[in-house]
Amino acid sequence: MSRWTNQEESQLLKLIASGKTYKELSGGFNRSENALELRVKKIVYENISNNKPADKIAKLLNMPEDKIMQYYYLLIHGIIYFFDFFCVLFL
Repeated sequence: MSRWTNQEESQLLKLIASGKTYKELSGGFNRSENALELRVKKIVYENISNNKPADKIAKLLNMPEDKIMQYYYLLIHGIIYFFDFFCVLFL
């Protein structure tokens, strides 16, 4: 699968904000529902890590703020888990 472009990310966020589901969008992006959701989680994580307020992100994406924070924390735990797993294997 090809890398995401800025234009694709922007289009994805606009469509999510308009109420489209990952299932509805997966065919148009030629990516799985999981890939779309993971991309949104990554974007949320990057924005919160760069001190963007979660409430503003939630408003832009038309999502509840607790969902935004859930995305953020799920990605953090995934990164920590991967790092721990990597250390066990290679250190």
